[in-house]
Amino acid sequence: SGRGWAGIEGQASPRLAHVEWAFPDAPDAPVTCNGGFVMPSWFDLLEIPLTPDSRDALPSMDAAVAAVHEMLERKEAEGVDPSRIVVGGFSQGGCLAL
Repeated sequence: SGRGWAGIEGQASPRLAHVEWAFPDAPDAPVTCNGGFVMPSWFDLLEIPLTPDSRDALPSMDAAVAAVHEMLERKEAEGVDPSRIVVGGFSQGGCLAL
């Protein structure tokens, strides 16, 4: 979960006090490659391992990117300067943070 990474804020905040930190949690969703098991997942994975020929689950990937963009837009609407926002994550969340 994003909460698992939140400790980095305390470690970095003396040097980066001007940064707004965000560590969002992935929603629970069925994951095809895990037999449709519902688990925290930003987007569906149709198969593992992923190869250059793997199919993408584009609708769920697009929805995940839109969710992160909405979170960032909310922070900006609250008056947070975009240059002061850091989005972090692990695995799928790390991909979205990029």
